[in-house]
Amino acid sequence: MILSTLLIGIVLMAIVFPFVYKPLRRSTSASRLARSDSAHREAPTRVDLLIALRDLEFDYRTGKLSDSDYAALRTQLLSQIAELSTDATSDEVLNAEIEAAIQQRRQRLKKSTATCRECGAMLRSHDRFCPTCGAQISETRLCNRCGRPYRALDAFCAHCGASVPQMLEAVS
Repeated sequence: MILSTLLIGIVLMAIVFPFVYKPLRRSTSASRLARSDSAHREAPTRVDLLIALRDLEFDYRTGKLSDSDYAALRTQLLSQIAELSTDATSDEVLNAEIEAAIQQRRQRLKKSTATCRECGAMLRSHDRFCPTCGAQISETRLCNRCGRPYRALDAFCAHCGASVPQMLEAVS
């Protein structure tokens, strides 16, 4: 009886051990990968440095850092942030990203060519009322393919020929 209990215990340990050990093995390999990736990473961005500064402040306020360590690390981070702020290429990259986002937004707005009869505001395909003046737009809807208006009972867009009921969201 004792031998069978011992044997069952050993078998259960052999079955359970891989399940317990697997997460531990993953975390050590993941930490090794993170350390090796950090060595090969590019220079930190301004956002990375600001996050590091925020974390440094938190660690200091919770008592994890001494005054001398805090002062040295804070000075180092602030100098790195200042270097990035004065770097002209980072400003150019940031301006290019902003301009690209603006162009994408303008392209999306140009898809909607219909305007309100009352105030001239641009309308989207799912608008039933003008977002600016509140005028009802329900008698015409916009084709999702070309953005031109069509009547509610039309089966096809008069401009591009797209099947309207399949292209449009259900309007209740």
